[in-house]
Amino acid sequence: MIRNAKIIWLFYRNLAPFTVATSFATWIVFGVPTLSSPTFTAFLLGLFWIKLVANTLTGLLWRSLNRQGFYFYQHLGWSERQLFLAAFGADFVIFLLIVSALSLF
Repeated sequence: MIRNAKIIWLFYRNLAPFTVATSFATWIVFGVPTLSSPTFTAFLLGLFWIKLVANTLTGLLWRSLNRQGFYFYQHLGWSERQLFLAAFGADFVIFLLIVSALSLF
C-alpha cells in the first residue's frame, strides 16, 4: 500500500503544477465556493469535467514529451491508464482537502 502511494506520488509530482493550477483557476472562476456554499455542488461538477479535459490534455502532452518515463512505471507493474487514473483521483482528493481546510477560515 505504501509502495503504491509512493509510486502515485512520484508520478503525480510531474503533473501537479498543471493540475493544481487548473483546479485553482476553476475555483476562482466559480467564485471561490466553500463547503457550505449553495453553489458547491455545481462547482464540483464543473471541476470534474474541466479537470477531466485538462488532465487528459496534460497527460497526452506529458506522454508525447516523455515517452521513456513510462518504462520505469511499467517495470513497477503500473500501466499508463492506472497511473493517470490514480493521479486524477489523487489530484481531486488533494484539492478537495485544500478547499475543506480553507473553508474553516
